[in-house]
Amino acid sequence: MGDKSKPAILLIHGFGASAYHYRYNIPDLARDYHVYAFDMLGFGLSSKPITDYSAEVWRDQTVDFIEEVIGKTTTVVGNSLGGFTALYAASSSAQ
Repeated sequence: MGDKSKPAILLIHGFGASAYHYRYNIPDLARDYHVYAFDMLGFGLSSKPITDYSAEVWRDQTVDFIEEVIGKTTTVVGNSLGGFTALYAASSSAQ
């Protein structure tokens, strides 16, 4: 949501939550950012494949989303497990 010419921000929810967690924050943030939020694999409206969920799965999902969907430098913000995922993705990413 927001103007694509503005800086990108990605919101990652915590354990047991979903992107819906940020429903009140997104419109306000969209004044200054192009806002993205997704459901981590296994949560919310995402697919729930039978797999071993791990920090690496969510890290890779985040890095891939930034590279393939957002496509530019992104500020990543997370709550709870989303905060860990944001930190893990940032420490593993080349950008």
